[in-house]
Amino acid sequence: MDPIRFVTMLRRRALSLLACTAAGLALAGAALIATPERYTATAEVFISVNFFAGSQPPGINSTSEFALAQIQSYTKVATSRMVLAPAGAALGYKIPAGEITASNPPSTVLLDISSSSSDAQTAAKQANAVADRLVVLLPQLETRLPDGRSSVKATVLERAAEPSSPSKPSATIYLAVGLFLGFSAGLALALVREPYDPTVARKQRPAEDRASA
Repeated sequence: MDPIRFVTMLRRRALSLLACTAAGLALAGAALIATPERYTATAEVFISVNFFAGSQPPGINSTSEFALAQIQSYTKVATSRMVLAPAGAALGYKIPAGEITASNPPSTVLLDISSSSSDAQTAAKQANAVADRLVVLLPQLETRLPDGRSSVKATVLERAAEPSSPSKPSATIYLAVGLFLGFSAGLALALVREPYDPTVARKQRPAEDRASA
């Protein structure tokens, strides 16, 4: 189908296109309303390394490299039972494992502890409880220096704040998907109907007859 005929078809099927697009937006709005809201709060933990009398572990060029080498394992520790169980006990209930995630921003010695919950206040409390427990646990897991200190120190750099708006669902994403699917369905319907529309065939026949003459 050449561009001119395609544009003509869109004009002819404008009402059905609009109807399908509106239906897509309506379904997206219904899905948005039906989807439970989730709030996400994040606490930030800073990892630093202690050494005894200026010494460094063999094969490690700097304290930052040592921290970077260890920090990926700390993301696993943050969501382990040995952290979640005591953190939940401090809050007075069991923290669901699926509500806690830990990540390490690239090339940093930071741990982002995120909590997702249906309640904004709960999300912030859980993130802070896990971060507080992690600060206590990590030095216990690492080896001790000759002076009795742990080789690793963890500090809560930024405590999680109560989020003011839900992180999910995203109205923008839902409506954009609804708009796209609705318009796509309308366009597909128009393309299917076009060859079988007798009015289109009658309009095109005289032009084709003239061209053949």
